Order: sequence, then structure tokens, then C-alpha cells
Amino acid sequence: MNIPWNGFASGKLMITGEYLVLHGAAALAVPLYAGQHMQVEPGPCKQCLEWEAFDPSGLWLSVSFSLPGFGIVKASDTVLAFKLQRMLKALAELKPDFEISAAGLKVVTRLDFIREWGLGSSSSLTSLLAAFTGAGPMQLHRKISQGSGYDVACAAADGPLIYRIVNDKPEIRPLVFCPPFAGKLWLVYLGKKQDSGAEVQRFLQIPKKGLLNEAEEISRISESIAGVTDFEHFTALLKRHEEIMSKLLNAEAVQKRLFSDFGGVVKSLGAWGGDFVLAAGEGGREEIEYYFGSRGLHTVIPFREMVKTGLVATATEPSKSTGI
Repeated sequence: MNIPWNGFASGKLMITGEYLVLHGAAALAVPLYAGQHMQVEPGPCKQCLEWEAFDPSGLWLSVSFSLPGFGIVKASDTVLAFKLQRMLKALAELKPDFEISAAGLKVVTRLDFIREWGLGSSSSLTSLLAAFTGAGPMQLHRKISQGSGYDVACAAADGPLIYRIVNDKPEIRPLVFCPPFAGKLWLVYLGKKQDSGAEVQRFLQIPKKGLLNEAEEISRISESIAGVTDFEHFTALLKRHEEIMSKLLNAEAVQKRLFSDFGGVVKSLGAWGGDFVLAAGEGGREEIEYYFGSRGLHTVIPFREMVKTGLVATATEPSKSTGI
């Protein structure tokens, strides 16, 4: 490991396939311009690993680990420190030399987005730690999470992808997703971070055999949305996706629950009930921002400003640090 070291990993959003990706459905997922930066440098304590984590609001976690063992000497938040400790111990199981070489280092991470937005603070960190140590990112992911791993795949991706699990292994197909109606798509934060880990646990209680038909239809929808060029066809696919998931989860779709008068389609992204939604509507930016702002939702971001489309980068594209 070369010191100092700097790395970047992208945030993520899942457009289609939520939950059912765990049972083999194809999911359309997109990496974001915004993500997480990690800097590793010599630290002040020779037998410690010092850790500081920032987001746009400032320092949100500070931990000092003793080595060997990654014992928590002091922490600004013990719950979050234990989560980080678990990740570091899992990494040391994959890369035993890491526990030795980490002594005397200081790690500083910086999120481009507010941590509560649920855009991949954990998955981007998984990718960064794997890149720093030479570990396999999916191997590390499987040690600490029961999620599908799509978010870890997005962390290192240059553009959108179709992600599915085949025979317990990830299958990733890169693609371009920049439909001609991209200017009609908006990403809206609902103001509530969803515990995706808990939602995954709940979903995994549903017998897999009873989900085969739904998984197959969601796969077809994902493939269709990836190549659709007609806006009406796109919104119809979104509606059908929401109908399937609403019935499956026995939960009211977000549009019916919160935005029944919206002149377009609103679709949940990722774990239902929190984080971001995708709004597809004919209105301009001022109209869209007014609609959601009148409901107390003021984080409304144009799809094209947030998502890596897979097209060749141009000078007009937003930078990773200012995409949000």
C-alpha cells in the first residue's frame, strides 16, 4: 500500500429491481457524479489507526482504533464506530497484512452528499477500502452485508449497468442510459433515510419460489426501461413496476400515498418509504420545484446533473464534487 493514497468511489441509485434483485431479477442501477473521497496519510499515533469522516455538514464521525485488533480507543459515535470496526475486521480477514500496515495511519473520508440521503456511504467506502488494500470489493461486501451488491458495483462504474445475481454471483452489464426525455426526470429526497438493511431482512422472509413470476416481469421492465426512447412508454413501465412492488410488499405506492395530484409518475427508488424518488413529469424546473417544495421537499435534482449516463464525458458535465 502506497502512502499517501487518494481514491474516489461513486454514489448510487437503483432505478428498477429493488428487493427482487435479491432473487435474480435484473436491476437497472446508476452511479452518481457525487460520491466519497478517501485520503490515507501518516497519522500521529504509531500503534493506532485514526479515522475522520466528513460530509457537507461537517465532521460526522471520529474514531481512534488500537492495533492489532481494531479496538475502539475513543469515538464520537460508538454505534457508528462499531459498524466501521466490523468492516475493518472483515477486511483484515481478507487481507491479514492490513491489520499490521494500518498502524500509524490516518484515514479521512469526505462525502459529496449529505450522509442521510442514502446514496451509498457504506458501499462507496467498501469499494474504497478494497481498492486501497487490493481486496475484492464483492468479497468484502459479502462479509458485512446481505444486500445484492449492486451498490458496490456502481461505486466503481463509469456509467449505468444492468445488475443481476446468477448462481449466487453478480452479473454486470454496462450500458448507456440517457433517454431523450432525461430533461423530464427529477430526483427528489423525501427527507427520511430508510434503513435498507432492515428492509432487506424483512423481504428475505418471503419464500423465493413465490416470487419467480414477479422477478421475471421486473427483469423485462428493467431491460425495456434501459432502452426506451418514448416518454409515455417509460412512464407506463414505471407505473407497472410500482404496481408489482406495491402488491408484493403489501404497501401503498409512494405516488398514491403522497403525490396523487402530480401530473406525471413518481416512483420509489431502493428501499420503499424513504430516501429518493424518481419524478417523471412534463413541467419545467420551476414548476417541479414548486410542486415538491409546497410539500416541504426542497431537494429536487435534475436527473442529468446527478447521474453518470455512460456517455463520454464532456466539459459541460458536472464534476464529481459539485454534482449535487
